[in-house]
Amino acid sequence: AKTEKEAKVKESLGVAVDIVLSAKNIISAAIQAVPQAALAWTGICIALEMLANPIKETEANRKGIDYVVKRMDWYWNLSTSLLRGPTNSISELDGMRGELENQIVDLYKALLSYQIKSVCAYYRNRGLVFLRDMITLDDWKADLGTIQDAENCFQNDTQTYTNQQVTSRLEQLVSYAMSEKDQQSLKHLRLTDPRDDKVRIERTKGGLLQDSYRNTANARHCNVAYFFCQATDSRINNATAVLRGLIYLLIDQQPSILSHVRSEYDRAGEGLFKDANTWDALLRIFTNILRDPSLRTTYLVIDALDECVTTDLPQLLDFIAQQSSSGSRVKWIVSSRNWPQIEERLEKAADKVKVSLELNAESVAAAVNAFILYKVDDLAGLKKYDPRTKKTVQDYLCSNAQDTFLWVALVCQALEKVQKGFTLKKLRMFPSGLDALYARMREDMSQFDESDLCKHLLAIVTIVRRPISLEELTTLVEVPDVICDDLESLKEIIGLCGSFLTLREQTVYFVHQSAKDFLLGNASDKAGNQASQEAFKWVFPSGKEDVNYTIFSRSLDAMSTTLRRDIYGLSAPGFPSDKVQVPDPDPLATVRYSCIYWVDHLCDSVSSTNTKRPLTPDNGVVYTFLKTKYLYWLEALSLLQAIPAGVIAIEKLEGLLGGNNQSQLSKLVWDAYQFALSFKSIIEQAPLQAYISALIFAPSGSLIRRNFKVEEPKWIRPKLAAELDWNV
Repeated sequence: AKTEKEAKVKESLGVAVDIVLSAKNIISAAIQAVPQAALAWTGICIALEMLANPIKETEANRKGIDYVVKRMDWYWNLSTSLLRGPTNSISELDGMRGELENQIVDLYKALLSYQIKSVCAYYRNRGLVFLRDMITLDDWKADLGTIQDAENCFQNDTQTYTNQQVTSRLEQLVSYAMSEKDQQSLKHLRLTDPRDDKVRIERTKGGLLQDSYRNTANARHCNVAYFFCQATDSRINNATAVLRGLIYLLIDQQPSILSHVRSEYDRAGEGLFKDANTWDALLRIFTNILRDPSLRTTYLVIDALDECVTTDLPQLLDFIAQQSSSGSRVKWIVSSRNWPQIEERLEKAADKVKVSLELNAESVAAAVNAFILYKVDDLAGLKKYDPRTKKTVQDYLCSNAQDTFLWVALVCQALEKVQKGFTLKKLRMFPSGLDALYARMREDMSQFDESDLCKHLLAIVTIVRRPISLEELTTLVEVPDVICDDLESLKEIIGLCGSFLTLREQTVYFVHQSAKDFLLGNASDKAGNQASQEAFKWVFPSGKEDVNYTIFSRSLDAMSTTLRRDIYGLSAPGFPSDKVQVPDPDPLATVRYSCIYWVDHLCDSVSSTNTKRPLTPDNGVVYTFLKTKYLYWLEALSLLQAIPAGVIAIEKLEGLLGGNNQSQLSKLVWDAYQFALSFKSIIEQAPLQAYISALIFAPSGSLIRRNFKVEEPKWIRPKLAAELDWNV
């Protein structure tokens, strides 16, 4: 705008000069015979040429500026796309990429220089600018030409880089393209997807609170794998599951490292992740992945290590300590309660940084206070609190939370069920501290009309080895007939236990491991120990063994009623287990837990002080179940992908009998174990092969074969000759 008027004047003058200069040759020829006139005309022509220069320079500058501004926008967008960080490392392109970055920086300098030079020209004295343009001192056309030459060079190099990048990407895709065997190995590796666990935790815990955390890492050019341990969920409470989850996420982010899984999987198949040597195999795989030169910078995060409750936790801790000292590319971040047995193992790690919440109380308190503000705002909106009530609730929570998120969440959950007029009275009944709060909640529960049912429900959920579904719960809990098949009524009973239990996707969980610990008499502090012991006596008046026996007994009753041949209606004897579609409704829904864990609860029901019931009568429920339902149980285990667990269960049962081979039950259990051990592979692949191959090839003297002779295929003639007994 500053030079627009000047440009219009010069444009008009330029038209006149062009007209005169276009007639230059004609005039020169006409006056050639008059020397005096020719000399004067030569001077005029030189003057006109010099006069034309400012006009041309102004036009060249304005066109150049327009071009430069447009190219600046173009190269900004191009560089963002072309030079963004690679999602997968292609090391051979790093040099080319760096050179392109230098070129585009130089190009930006040229473009900016042109703009700066133009701005300076616009603010100079116009007479001085006119004189500079007369002798083409700025030479805008040449400057623009330099920019365009740099552009041509950059575009040629960009084309070469892009072609090479496409070639490398195609090579990567070819190398990363998952074959059917790759997909199969990944499917068998997956026990859980930690990303789904993360979404579930965020959803059930109310999402991430903006003011209570801060992102500090840029994961754009690195791998980030994480795992959330949870003691009450058998899928994610053991060290093997931790390694499987971390490996699964690493492969998802950098598929090339799947080769380390395949090298082991191709030799062992699905059994790699199921047999007694799974931990050692996973350890080799993970170690090879962490040593892979192509592995990008990697962050491995494990949350709640203290909730990894199986015996292999020390092995995991030793592995973390060892690997954390092996290189700078891999960083471990683990969280846990400050248990001595965990700290001692991790103390061996080199270059470690310990962050204690107790020593960072201000940060924790700030996060909890932010959580309180959020929850109180939510409560106030839900219950229509007036400002005074809202402030009183907020102040009470801040004063008594003791920097504990869970305490705040439980109190707010309880207040949601309180009428607005009774809020302040109820509020002061919540004691400070988590264990004291649990004690208060337990006392309140004991006053309910449904107190006995709540107590029985808590006992069952505390003892079971994994979270159980509502359908499974109806099998294990003795409930009145009126609500036996009414899941909504059962949900209401669970709601009465809401201070300890929560329901997510039709599955019952503890609100937190500390709630389960409290009911088991393992309070988190000395002050709450007495209340915790009282809670244990209330929930388990006859001891845990009695509850274990109840679970075992009801499981056996339910399985005896439910299990039958071809329960899913597969018909075809060779129907593969991995192609099975679970029918709706699922006939195994109520006994899924029972099928896998009934032997564990039988074993846990036995103790040196518990001699009330005979363990191994020959005509007892175990003997009857194995004699009449054993093959149906194996079929169900195959449908549940749990044949290895079944083999282990029969082995435990044999051990429980103490090697007494004289009783009929001992003989039957030993025979059942040999049967399962011999035919586990074929039954695992095709559930109905329990009645075909297994029965046909079992020794003629096998008790299981004799007991299930009626299930032998009638279409095989003549009968195959078989060994008389197991060749052990």
